[in-house]
Amino acid sequence: MKAINIVLSILILLLSIAAAVFSYFLYEKRSQFTSGWDKMAEIVSESAKALDQGSGTSLSSKLTKDALGHRNYAKLDSLKGELPKQSRNIIKERDILANALFVVNNTVRPNNGLAKDKLAKLDTYYTSQRIVVGNVSDAVRRRDQTYRNLIAAVRSGLGVTVDNSKLLSGDASAFTAMQAELSAIRNRSRYYESSISQVGKRFGISAYPNAKNYQTEVRKVVSAVDKYQAQTKALNREIDALKRTNRSQLAHIGRLNNQIKGLKGVIADRDSQIVSFQRAFGLPESRGETKPWKPGSKEARALLTGKIIAVNSKYGYVAINIGKYSVVEQNIGNRTLEVNPVVEPGMVLAVSRKGADKSEFIARLQLSQVGETTSIANIPVDSKPLQVGDVVNVVIENEKAPEAPRKTTKR
Repeated sequence: MKAINIVLSILILLLSIAAAVFSYFLYEKRSQFTSGWDKMAEIVSESAKALDQGSGTSLSSKLTKDALGHRNYAKLDSLKGELPKQSRNIIKERDILANALFVVNNTVRPNNGLAKDKLAKLDTYYTSQRIVVGNVSDAVRRRDQTYRNLIAAVRSGLGVTVDNSKLLSGDASAFTAMQAELSAIRNRSRYYESSISQVGKRFGISAYPNAKNYQTEVRKVVSAVDKYQAQTKALNREIDALKRTNRSQLAHIGRLNNQIKGLKGVIADRDSQIVSFQRAFGLPESRGETKPWKPGSKEARALLTGKIIAVNSKYGYVAINIGKYSVVEQNIGNRTLEVNPVVEPGMVLAVSRKGADKSEFIARLQLSQVGETTSIANIPVDSKPLQVGDVVNVVIENEKAPEAPRKTTKR
């Protein structure tokens, strides 16, 4: 019995020694565990502080080292979801920022090969964001250069100054002066186009210039004007030739008038001698002789005959070889008197053309301009074709005879 007690005592002693050793080791492990717990709590708290920086959050105020310590084990369940939640929010915002950078990058420089995931990965983010910043900087430089070119073009082309600061800020008033000048240019352009079109109509062509066909239409009008000028020069040469002929004819008429004046004096002397002889021989004097016609009388106009000397179908007029100083002859006894039929604007003429056996009526004309020896008449719309050489006669109407024009003696 004694031996058993001794054995039991030894066993109890050994167990006590083992318990003491195990207790020591357990305490040591507990100390290591709590120390590791505190380090982990410190790491989580520092992580929360790092996530709070610049984020506008206050997670670190909840996840303090003490709040996460082993002594506050009972409250850990309410805090364990805060850090993952904050991490998810950070990841979400990271992805939104990466997508925004991707959109900006493709906006300023489309299809440049930068993938969206490179803006989210830590190992490629730095290089990728530098690419985005570089592309944005290039876009800004191009925009500023475009604005400078626009401002220079507006200044040199329109004479208008554009405020660069307003332009960069998006102020619409920066273009107010330019818009006003452009509006004035548009109005001038419309006026020029309308004027060119009207000029074209005056010359018998259809011209409707616009931004697409401006040069072609203007060339049409210029060509028509050049043609008109050439025709005008040709007509002026014809007119100069007619004036020279007219001056020659007037000089000849002057010489003839002087001859007539001398002959009239001779006739007066002869008439006086005849009267003297009639009285000397007791012969009756002639009575009731024909009276001279008045200038512009129906009798004088009835004898007036002219011819068409020029036809201009392009501008619708003809030239006739009768004028203010045209005369017809009246025979009175053995005398011939010259009577002025008084050719004047508005006088109506009948045009006829001599055929093989008879004359053909062509048209009725009305004089629009009367010169000294030539006149102008407009061609009626319904007239038959007129020719040089067609004969014209005055259409006699019931009217009072006008006064004959008097020649002005040049000194």
